[in-house]
Amino acid sequence: MRHKHSKDQVNENFHSQAELAFSTSLNTFKKQAAALVVEGSGWGEHVSAHEKDLAFQLRALINNAREKELDKLQSLTLQQAKDRIEQIVNAPIYELNPGFWEEIKTPYMTELKDLASSCDQILKQGFQCNEPEVNQFMQSLEATLHQFTVEYVRRLFRDINTNLLRKFSKGFKKDNDGKTRDWRAIEEAKIREIWSACRNDMLNVIKEFKYIKMSRTALTEALEESRKPIT
Repeated sequence: MRHKHSKDQVNENFHSQAELAFSTSLNTFKKQAAALVVEGSGWGEHVSAHEKDLAFQLRALINNAREKELDKLQSLTLQQAKDRIEQIVNAPIYELNPGFWEEIKTPYMTELKDLASSCDQILKQGFQCNEPEVNQFMQSLEATLHQFTVEYVRRLFRDINTNLLRKFSKGFKKDNDGKTRDWRAIEEAKIREIWSACRNDMLNVIKEFKYIKMSRTALTEALEESRKPIT
């Protein structure tokens, strides 16, 4: 969550620092007001009213700053997660190995688990968020991440013919050891068998394109998993 520039940093100790600033400001006001109040002048009531007004304004400022910090936390978390999701998704869809969805899902869920655990800790400790606030933050983040992931996968699928052609060509032209086949030494029936096997591999991969197998509640699932005690 930490970056070089202050505008790209989230104050992970917001609550404690805000409460310190609040109490310091009120105490300073009380001390200065006490030095000015003359006993029996009636100014004490005015000072008390001003103190309440100051406390109200300070709380409003803190709440406003808190909302901005939470928005910043979500924005930076999204950007960080999007970069990682692109890295996780790219290679499996490029290689198109059998079960490529599992190649995506495992590191994807690991990334979301780390992300959820980090956000959960910052929200609860740094901002003293209650459970409804944490859930609202996570659900908003989850919806945006799922939409981004689905749209990114769809963009990659637009070039899927290129990937399929490359994979077919590699499987057809090279043997299991990665060596180029010597077609002159291979009988025609065997060549047809190799071609058929490569074609069937492609058909099995194509079946995987029917659905984008990414859970809509992946972040919520990851959060629940991160909260489980280590046994």
